[in-house]
Amino acid sequence: MAIPQIEVGMTLPRVASALRRIAHAASVLPIVIGVLVLIGWWADIEPLKRIIPGLVARNPMTAVGFILLGTALALAKQSPC
Repeated sequence: MAIPQIEVGMTLPRVASALRRIAHAASVLPIVIGVLVLIGWWADIEPLKRIIPGLVARNPMTAVGFILLGTALALAKQSPC
């Protein structure tokens, strides 16, 4: 039984593209979550402050940290390493 040969030239661009999409999502998601939590605190919308009723509300400074994390990830993926 022959082992199938993988064409490296065709596989690497697909992997790189998938990793770029994951990096983009990893940078956008914390920013969106942080902004939604801050909107929840500003407008006093409980579902945006708490995931499940009865749990402790997310801290606004944690939301700011999420926004900074997403921004740092976005800037890091743009820098040539």
